[in-house]
Amino acid sequence: MASRVALVNAFYEQLFTFMDQLKDMYPDDPDFPLGIMTLKMVKSGNPIFVVKTFYESSKGYEDQILSKNEHFFLDHDFADFGESMDFNILSKLKQYVKTMGATSKDNVWLYVQALYKLARAISA
Repeated sequence: MASRVALVNAFYEQLFTFMDQLKDMYPDDPDFPLGIMTLKMVKSGNPIFVVKTFYESSKGYEDQILSKNEHFFLDHDFADFGESMDFNILSKLKQYVKTMGATSKDNVWLYVQALYKLARAISA
């Protein structure tokens, strides 16, 4: 198994790639660049904080995440995902998922699943 440091680096690589793609898709939304900056600051001070927060918030929804349950994504308020973070990516995405095409939705799920699996492995 990969080292914990390698897994944390992979988590952030996925997260920042995901955020950059969202920023490119929604260039008029100032929250994505601000979220990226916030996450970079948190990563530099306490890199495990975002990982643990993401995992603790999402572990009760593993089945919905891994099965790509769109109703869960659209109906859940995500208030419990990262309550201690200023930027909650899943809550933010909820407003856009409704209008995304099938390919974009699938890509969102792939990123969310990858982030979940990495956070789970790091937290084990």
